[in-house]
Amino acid sequence: GEKYNKKNALHLKSQLRFRHMLGRSISLTDSLRKELERLIPTFAYVELAPEKMPSSEKTLSVLYETCKEADKETGFSNAPEKKTSKDYGKVGSMRLKAIHPDAKVSMKTQGVINPLGEIIAHDVTFEPNVNVYDRRLQDGIERVIR
Repeated sequence: GEKYNKKNALHLKSQLRFRHMLGRSISLTDSLRKELERLIPTFAYVELAPEKMPSSEKTLSVLYETCKEADKETGFSNAPEKKTSKDYGKVGSMRLKAIHPDAKVSMKTQGVINPLGEIIAHDVTFEPNVNVYDRRLQDGIERVIR
């Protein structure tokens, strides 16, 4: 520590302190699955009849399947690809699953491309709470929207 100035020594000590912040070993697939499960409600929503809606807020789950598990369920060959030492190979996949079988999963934001090539996005989940009623006046009817 005598060969380093004070700023560098403090930096090295802080790096040593944070070295095992995630632990010595982690499951990347489990970490990715949990993070996707946390993020999915931001971008997707579930359409389901109110009486079939589960009591918990969790309506979607993310599953990790190895290639062998996927083969059993789908019947299609999803075998890991042969690879050289420099290539990556498929060993599994993430799958989005709705809690209820009748549920329809949609993106919250959808859009169209206009003739100028611009993307016009709109939030399909926007349901404004408005009250519409007619008020009788002496000279007619007035429609009030609140």
